[in-house]
Amino acid sequence: MKILESLKSRKLAKVLSAVVLGGSLLAGSGDVSAASDPAATMKFREAYLTTYSDTRSFDQVLTFFGGTVFKADITADSQILKDASMRIKGTVNWSYTSPKTKQTTNLTIPFYIAQDGNSDITLYVNRNRKWSKVSLPGFPSALANIIKTNDRNILQENMNAVKDVSIFKDDDKQRIMRLVVDGDYVAGLFDKYEDQNSEAAVINRNLKKALSDEDVFITWTVNKQTRRTETIVVELTDLVRNYARNILNESAAGTIKLSQEEMALMDSIGYYSEFHYSLTYRNTADNSDLNFPSGAANAKENNDVLDDLESDMVQVVKK
Repeated sequence: MKILESLKSRKLAKVLSAVVLGGSLLAGSGDVSAASDPAATMKFREAYLTTYSDTRSFDQVLTFFGGTVFKADITADSQILKDASMRIKGTVNWSYTSPKTKQTTNLTIPFYIAQDGNSDITLYVNRNRKWSKVSLPGFPSALANIIKTNDRNILQENMNAVKDVSIFKDDDKQRIMRLVVDGDYVAGLFDKYEDQNSEAAVINRNLKKALSDEDVFITWTVNKQTRRTETIVVELTDLVRNYARNILNESAAGTIKLSQEEMALMDSIGYYSEFHYSLTYRNTADNSDLNFPSGAANAKENNDVLDDLESDMVQVVKK
């Protein structure tokens, strides 16, 4: 499979999947060894380590929009199992308002993301009561495994990912911390885990560039009674915009080739979109059914399953 012919890392399905998984990665990575406030460092260390157990369950919410033209509210139930498999079951609520007619179209699109062990990630999408699948070899599996591991050696290795911790609320019920993740440090993980000759090379290269240019800010809320993490909120707008702009820069330099449609999509993401991400942990006993969706077993490969949404997105670009 040639990346420029088939993988199409710029496709919307793969961009949105990478954001959902990438939010999990940033929210789940990194301990702290040297922050400006030692007391805050210790409190975060405690909160971070308690998120790792045999099975972790959490809800994810991603809001993705471009001006007044489109908006996607993505909600997902997620679980990382003891055997290192990961499954995410959710819904995309898509709203598109035509700049010409001012009419709004609303769609509800179920999806499912699965990864077993170190295998490639697969996205299943239900459109018009029919399941399709999109393989996601472009997302770095080794990095995905960082959010799934309980290995203390790996947790220790990530100790410097967060370079600053501050506490701006601490009462009887909650402790809210603000973290600064060193984007350059996270980018360095790609050098360790990536395969330079893999189909993920274009994605990895541009994610590294985006991370190297941006620190990532996270708001981390802990329940004081249970001492467990409640919510993690990550601002991803600058990171995702930088990623798309790097793709465009590679195209301008002749490193990769983009079609006009792909360039318009990257232009929309790189200059007009916003991404807001939150993760909420919950008890495993409260987890909803995340079994493989009925009817998806015979799903056929279809990288174009969200092309109509992609077409909506590019309408936000100012001509």
